[in-house]
Amino acid sequence: TWTLDYYRFPLKGLVYTPHEQMIALGDTMRMEPYYQVSYNQGTVTYSASGLPAGLSINASTGVISGTATTVQPRTRYTISATNGQGNPTTAVVTITVAQTPNLTYNRHVVVQRNVAMPAGSIAPTVSGGGVPYGLINN
Repeated sequence: TWTLDYYRFPLKGLVYTPHEQMIALGDTMRMEPYYQVSYNQGTVTYSASGLPAGLSINASTGVISGTATTVQPRTRYTISATNGQGNPTTAVVTITVAQTPNLTYNRHVVVQRNVAMPAGSIAPTVSGGGVPYGLINN
């Protein structure tokens, strides 16, 4: 007599690449799972809560997409995937929705090829939103 034990395969390997996205208010975005976990495990269902307004996750594909409708500071979100056997796994993504800043300069400068600009010849002013994460204002 043979007995076959049913083994529940755990889910693993859910990764979003890139795992961090920064978009401007009103822009569209799309994040896809790098590895969709489906090795003979039945239907995989994806979920996330608290995503920025205008963004959603496709429960069948795990794709996060949409058009950002409100500013959202740099925030980490946990994406969950569960296979047909009820085994879960998670991935973490970071999304920032920034107000697009307006840059103005204190005077008009003509830039010429192979001609150095004098130090301090222009000074930028940022208004209408902060400098987005990752952008350096020197």
